[in-house]
Amino acid sequence: MVKIKSIQKLPEKNQYGLWTYTITLEDGKRCYYRTKEDNQTTFTEGMETDAIVEEKQKADGTGVYYTIKPNRPAFGGGKGGYSKDHKKEAVTMCLSYAKDLCVAGKISTEQMLPLATKFHEWVTSKLD
Repeated sequence: MVKIKSIQKLPEKNQYGLWTYTITLEDGKRCYYRTKEDNQTTFTEGMETDAIVEEKQKADGTGVYYTIKPNRPAFGGGKGGYSKDHKKEAVTMCLSYAKDLCVAGKISTEQMLPLATKFHEWVTSKLD
């Protein structure tokens, strides 16, 4: 549980068309919340709520920042409810990590897919 101390909306949408709100928690931690809502109602000042606060690495590697999102139960509608396909998730995660190294200039584009494959082989070996 966290308590919301203050909320500030950044003046412009990001490149994905989302609004960003800076949410300061009672403990002083500043978190970012992104939403399509121009006037978000998920969090309000003074609210005590069950939320997920995640620490993320800054893109330039100079430190960390925090994101916040409501802790909602997994989707339960439809036949059998919502279920993640962990095999697909592992494949995309491994490719994403290899892509990050390529964008950072640590590996070439020719090395990206073989490295993603190597990552995936390692991850799947740990699942059994």
